[in-house]
Amino acid sequence: MGSRGAGAGGGREHAAGGPAERRARALDEEVRAAVAAGDLGQAERRLAALEGGAFARTPLGAALAASAAALVALATDRPANADALATAAAEHARAIRSPALEARAAVLAGRAQAALGADDVAAERFAEARSLARLAGDGQLAREADRCRAALASRASAAAAGPAERGLTARQLEIALLAADGRTNREVAAALGISEHTVNAHLRAAFRRLGVSRRRALATVLNARAQR
Repeated sequence: MGSRGAGAGGGREHAAGGPAERRARALDEEVRAAVAAGDLGQAERRLAALEGGAFARTPLGAALAASAAALVALATDRPANADALATAAAEHARAIRSPALEARAAVLAGRAQAALGADDVAAERFAEARSLARLAGDGQLAREADRCRAALASRASAAAAGPAERGLTARQLEIALLAADGRTNREVAAALGISEHTVNAHLRAAFRRLGVSRRRALATVLNARAQR
């Protein structure tokens, strides 16, 4: 699922915002929507269409294809592959001078490094993504980078807290800490690269084990236990 290089005429399509660019963007959005919905089969089909079309030979198409492929690789538990694809996406983004696409690639690279256990490198990628997103004026992407950094910090806190002592699994505690910090299920899902359904299931399990029913009570319980 590697990305393709830009072909002749790709720059004209990118600059003009022609049909190839519009088609590439539409397929990219479909890949992301399918991953968010947990429909990996559909995500891979849309990715194949993105990689196989003539638009993948445009500079923008190559950047989007590599980025979408990295996202699918993360969703299918192939972080090393995702990291390589995110690196390729960043190179394509720099070639077309798109800080927004480069920021998106940096977020994906950070998530891949986090999955590989390289938390320090992941934190650097998320910080880079935030800076690029701010440069691009993309507040939503900057917030996503911040959420990913927060998730990374929460994972470290969860590991230090001793999840067995709290009666929660490591994943339940990781999600509970983010929820207690005021993040919505959608924000937690985006930060961890999982579906909202999965977040909800883990959060409900954490509520049951801790004997609470609201996020505010969850924060109170976790803070009290952390001080013991």
